[in-house]
Amino acid sequence: MKKIGIVMICLALMFCLEACGNNTENNSTEEADTVESECKEYSDQEFANIDIELTGGTLFVVLGDALSLTYDDGEEVDYSISDDTLYISQRDFNDMVLTLPGDSYGAVTITVDKGKLIMEESLNVNQLILKVDNGEVNLEKLDVIESCHMNVNQGSIYFYGTLVTTDASCQEGHIQINTTYKQIDYNYELSTFNGHILLDDDYYDETSNTIDNEAEYTMTLSSTSGDITIEFEYE
Repeated sequence: MKKIGIVMICLALMFCLEACGNNTENNSTEEADTVESECKEYSDQEFANIDIELTGGTLFVVLGDALSLTYDDGEEVDYSISDDTLYISQRDFNDMVLTLPGDSYGAVTITVDKGKLIMEESLNVNQLILKVDNGEVNLEKLDVIESCHMNVNQGSIYFYGTLVTTDASCQEGHIQINTTYKQIDYNYELSTFNGHILLDDDYYDETSNTIDNEAEYTMTLSSTSGDITIEFEYE
């Protein structure tokens, strides 16, 4: 009887161990499935807006098949997506490459402290906000559909593309705008102190001037000690 009891105990222990092993395996599988699901959900997130804050280094923006942000050596850089917006905030001085998966976005906000942002790809945006302290922003082939706001302290902005209603202010730096529209396609609100504004060949220095061309769009331009240059019919 004792032998039978021992055998029964051993069998019970074997069944328990097997059950625990199955549960562990099932739990591991479930956890793996959960992680894979979360990663897939994150990678499938879409965003309409872009918010970039750059403190140093150079950020190159290109178009591609999938979203990515990497250093020159391919190492991935952190970013976040929330409220339909891609957020990038970098405070180091390493060069980076941002690959965007589309060519049309809603509101794009770019804040540059001492770094540089360069984009040579064709992109369409509804609203563009540029804030530059001592850095530089260079945008080519950009079409802004609704409105644009630019503010420069001691840095520079170089814009090439299509602009509609625009508000640009320059303290001590430089703003260069090459737009596809003609000069008569805009009304102008001009204000200068020690700086100057150049509309093609029309030079404005230490003035406050309003130009009404009965146009659909308006450029509000203000220069304190810097300069703003607008060139028209850019192709």
